[in-house]
Amino acid sequence: MSNSLKILVIDDTEIQREAAKVQLKDHDLTIVGDYDAAADLLHPKWDDWSCRYRHEDNIPYEQKKTEWEAHNPGFDVVLTDLMMPPGHDNLGSDTHAKFAVDQMPVGMFLAMMAACKGVKFVGIVSDTNHHVHPAGAALARLPASDGIQVGDARMYFAHCYTEQVLKEDLSPFKSRCEGVVNDEWQRNYQWEKENAIYVKSWKKVLDLLLASADSAK
Repeated sequence: MSNSLKILVIDDTEIQREAAKVQLKDHDLTIVGDYDAAADLLHPKWDDWSCRYRHEDNIPYEQKKTEWEAHNPGFDVVLTDLMMPPGHDNLGSDTHAKFAVDQMPVGMFLAMMAACKGVKFVGIVSDTNHHVHPAGAALARLPASDGIQVGDARMYFAHCYTEQVLKEDLSPFKSRCEGVVNDEWQRNYQWEKENAIYVKSWKKVLDLLLASADSAK
């Protein structure tokens, strides 16, 4: 496998998408911000797929269906957030809507969709606090710290892998705190609070995912 990978990144938070763009700049990236866009890339709906053949009635239905089922999205890696809005497709009726909340763990389903559609490396990259949200707690409890094999896909579940970066340009940032509680430490702490932010460690998770696959051989 070449050093440059074709990677799909899915996250509904703009700053996390920007972080992925910076950290994974050496790869061929496709970055989307919601469930619907990701699902359309991984596994197009049958209605959308069949519309491609509207003017080609000579193509047998079974051939269309076979090609749709065999569709490969063409990504080497999929890295997805866990908690995101459920997407319009999943809220197609009043019955669906009553179950909806602003954030649901749809990243788990996108990860499984990617594995089912032939993506070899799949990671869930979550910053959901396991002390606050049950989905974060459930992900943290999975006995899969070294990754798991799902069919032909290697999957890695990363919980709270974050790093500190400058807000202004998302360049790597090293804390200036010396570990000494004094006036200078307080000034540094305040500077970091105003100018820095924690973002997901996309590259670290990618490295761990690939290493997990190598160790499983």
